[in-house]
This record gives sequence, C-alpha cells and structure tokens, in this order.
Amino acid sequence: MEYEKTRRIRKAYEKERRANMNISLIIPAYNEEELIGDTLKSVVQARIYYEKMTNKKMEIIVVDNESEDRTVEISEKYDVKIFNESNHNISMVRNKGALLPLEKFCVFLMQILR
Repeated sequence: MEYEKTRRIRKAYEKERRANMNISLIIPAYNEEELIGDTLKSVVQARIYYEKMTNKKMEIIVVDNESEDRTVEISEKYDVKIFNESNHNISMVRNKGALLPLEKFCVFLMQILR
C-alpha cells in the first residue's frame, strides 16, 4: 500500500518536473571562428524546434575565452547571450557558464565539430 502511494507521488513529481523543464545550453568557445557560425545556426534551429514542440524555453549562452579571432563577432549575429571569461582554463570557462543560466537544467556543448 505504501509502495503504491510513493509510486503515485513520484509519478506526479516527475510529470511536473518534465512540464517545467526549460533548458540552458552553454557553449564554451575559444578561437572558434571557422565553426561557431554553423554550430549556432544548428542550435538556434534546434531551439526553435524544441520550443515549438514542448512549449518550453531554451536559452543559448556562449562563454568566450578571450578569442583572438572573430568568434564573438560571428556569435553576435545569432540570438544568443555572450559572456567573457578571461582566465584561460576550460574549467573556469565551464564554471562561469554554469553560474549564468536562468534555468536549473544546463547542457554543455563541449566541442565544436564539423
């Protein structure tokens, strides 16, 4: 009997949690000029699809690690938030990204590939 009650409570909690699950996508970047445009184009399209299908929000955050190329300039063309981290240490960049989101559920895109 107690097991069934606990199971019902857990199911209700999981349903509510999924219903309120907005996402923050965090992208650390350093000198990603060649790939950042294609990457952001893809994740912005994914965000549009995600928001349309779920009625939830997704924020995209680029944490630039003082790039010496056009990474920031290219990123500014997209509907994303851009922040800077001056310490050249990937852990510091990720940590900065983890402090910024408005949402509780964060996803890190750690490597930009073709």
